[in-house]
Amino acid sequence: MTTLRALLPHPFHGTHRPGATHRLPAVEVTLLFADVAESTELTNRLGDHGAYSLIRRFCAIVRDAVVEHGGEALELRGDGALLAFSSPHAALACALQIQRECARTGPLAVRMGLHTGRALRLERGYFGQALILAARVADQARAGEILVSESLRDRVGGREEFRVGARRSLEIKGFPQRMNAFCIEWRADDCASHTQALCAAIEQASAA
Repeated sequence: MTTLRALLPHPFHGTHRPGATHRLPAVEVTLLFADVAESTELTNRLGDHGAYSLIRRFCAIVRDAVVEHGGEALELRGDGALLAFSSPHAALACALQIQRECARTGPLAVRMGLHTGRALRLERGYFGQALILAARVADQARAGEILVSESLRDRVGGREEFRVGARRSLEIKGFPQRMNAFCIEWRADDCASHTQALCAAIEQASAA
């Protein structure tokens, strides 16, 4: 199955050459990593056909949400996705839509990590510390969770549609200082119970 690290774009995608890097624009971007948690277990429980059907549904949900919120799908393959947004509010609204739609679909527990920062804009993606930090935040998100960096939280704080949870201190590999992150609340407990019920229903149907 796809890993979050595999979704990091190669820095030399496109037509840029090393000698022209000084002309690459640095822009503020909000990056969203998402993947289906425990996808191997899902395949074991539902079989190849059942799991593949759910992964296709996950990809369709992500594509629809990205279009609706004006984002860009940099990578979307297997059970993982890397998305980019010029607006942190749009990125978070997209994350919430994906989680809610996946919760309605069936046994899909998605973990997400988001970070806002400056990155070099390549022809087909981004390069820089912001991309690495977004991936590191996603690595520490739990199933059914939307985990955001402090820089993103600062940009959306006070918006009624986003409920920001308690601070969590993360140890980030490769960085000397710990990083603050925050969970965006969206009734994950309801999603978990819904997922368990649907999983049981699918297993019953398969056994019949």
